[in-house]
Amino acid sequence: MVRFASRNPRSGIAMRRLATLLTLALALSCTRAADAQSKGAAAESLFEEGRKAMDAKDYDAACARFRESNRIDPAPGTVLNLARCEEARGKLATAWELYRRARDEFPAGDDRRDVANRFADALSARLPKLTLRLRADAPKGTIVRVGEIELGAGSLGVPVPMDPGKRELRIEAPGRRSRTLTIELAEKESRELEVGPGEPTAAGESVAADTAPQGSSRATWGWVIGGVGLAGLVAGSVTGFMVLDKKKTVDANCDSNKLCTPAGTDAADSGKALAPWTTAGLLAGVAGVGLGAYLILSSDTASGRQAVLRASPVAGGAQLNWSRTW
Repeated sequence: MVRFASRNPRSGIAMRRLATLLTLALALSCTRAADAQSKGAAAESLFEEGRKAMDAKDYDAACARFRESNRIDPAPGTVLNLARCEEARGKLATAWELYRRARDEFPAGDDRRDVANRFADALSARLPKLTLRLRADAPKGTIVRVGEIELGAGSLGVPVPMDPGKRELRIEAPGRRSRTLTIELAEKESRELEVGPGEPTAAGESVAADTAPQGSSRATWGWVIGGVGLAGLVAGSVTGFMVLDKKKTVDANCDSNKLCTPAGTDAADSGKALAPWTTAGLLAGVAGVGLGAYLILSSDTASGRQAVLRASPVAGGAQLNWSRTW
């Protein structure tokens, strides 16, 4: 019997492995094609829903659908429609940026490139612009946040396009308290604003000075705490007068050897019981009135005024020092 052996006995195994790899590659390619087709269908459906919402002038819904469509399957035509939607709901700076993005994404020769550029140019004259400058005392590393936009040193002193309406500015710097301002910009308005962070933070500074609520909320808490403190002062004063009255009874009914009549003994016991309440009421009252006054007077942070409450040790306890800068 004649037997023929392969010159390379491993060649059959190699061929089977190659066939397996080719099968896997083909399957993966088909899967990717199916995923891309599915994404395209979802994006197209969202785009059409966005167009329907635009026709119905439901701009919030339309913008959300255009944005989601572009997230799933980015396309400059979707960006152009999103820009039109943002402009319709008054987000002028947002729309202007989207027009410019669409213009840059359309290929040369596409008529929509010129359309996007024309819309961007027409919108630029309507944009509100805000120029921010730092005060001379602002430390290195100061940043300004306008909503979700963070402006560092390179953006300061430059007119920045903004959407019309109210904007909240937050100024932050290392080792300084943050400061929050609210401004309102109208269409075509250009404004310059000099800003800076709050006072330096300091060791031993009262927690209340850092965490107290701002503006009207801060003042409200000030009145509440001050009212409680005032009630404590009244209660401490009343019990104090009662202690003094008991002392007069003791003086009248006890001799120098501390021998007392029953009335004197009762008065002495009552005075001892009332004394701690007097002390507690007066201390709580002073603290409450002081903190309440601080919160009320420091509520106007937007005007640049700052108040600082610090505790410093003194013989037998501590004292509170309050200062205010303009």
